[in-house]
This record gives sequence, C-alpha cells and structure tokens, in this order.
Amino acid sequence: MAHEMCHAVRFPLEADKYEEMFAYQTSTSSFRKLFGPMVRSPKETYILMALIAALMGTQVWIYSQEYVKNTYFLPMPVIILMAMMLGYFAFLMLRQHLQNKSYQRLLGMLSELTDKPRAVAFRLNDKEIDLVLKEQTLDRDLFGSLLDQAGAGGLRKEVLFSYFRCKEKL
Repeated sequence: MAHEMCHAVRFPLEADKYEEMFAYQTSTSSFRKLFGPMVRSPKETYILMALIAALMGTQVWIYSQEYVKNTYFLPMPVIILMAMMLGYFAFLMLRQHLQNKSYQRLLGMLSELTDKPRAVAFRLNDKEIDLVLKEQTLDRDLFGSLLDQAGAGGLRKEVLFSYFRCKEKL
C-alpha cells in the first residue's frame, strides 16, 4: 500500500527517473529496496519479456527439429539471445547501482542542511535531483538557486526549506 501511495504523492512532479526508487524504499526487504526499481517503465518490461519469449521460442523450435541430437553445443541463436538477455540485465543492474550511489550521495549532501534528508529528497523532482547531484557541495543559498534554475515555485521552495535546520526567510 505504501508503495502505491508513493506513486500517488509523486505523480504531480512528473518525475519517472527516481519514482520507483522512492516507492521501493517503503519495502521491508533490503533486496527489493536495492533491486526492485531496476525496471522503471513498461517499455523496459516489454523488452525483457520479448527476449524471454524469443529465447523460449527458439529453444522449442530447436528441440522440435531434433538439432540437439546432432550437436553437443547450444545453437548460435540461443547463444545470441542469452548474450542479449545477460547484456540487458547487466545494463539494468549497472544503471540501478549508479542510481543507488547517486541517491546515497544526494542524502549525504542534504544531511548537511537538514535532519530529514529523505523527506527533502522525496519532494524533489528529477530535474532538481540531477541539478543538485551535479554540485560537489551544497549550501542553503546554492540549493535555493538550483531550485530557481529548475523552475520551482515559491510555495515548493517554502515547503522544501521548512525542513532545513535554520529557518530564515528566503
């Protein structure tokens, strides 16, 4: 239920890149937290399902043609499809690993400004997160200018700054 609530709350941000990551952070399983958001969109799921279906179909065709009796190795189409599937999984895992590292870096940067870095990160959209991650260090003024650069409105800035330790006005 909490997973779907995250989607509902982040829907107005129109931010797909980090949305699944935030949604899976609600899971009690550390495996789901790390690898749950690997597949971000229906398109990526379709690619994965197409590769699996092609591999299964090719293997059924090979076994029905009795090629297995004549050879002692996997036929070339199976090897190619397996390589494509392994490559796709490697891409998904590498992308997720890099995103997890970026998220930890973001939390580290935000923890310099607030005691609730996850709450602030959850309220940022993809563009704002990417702008923050381009910086080496983060202070209150830089954060405000990055929000301006991303086009955040005054109310959003007030909400985000309400989590900061010193509550001076902008």
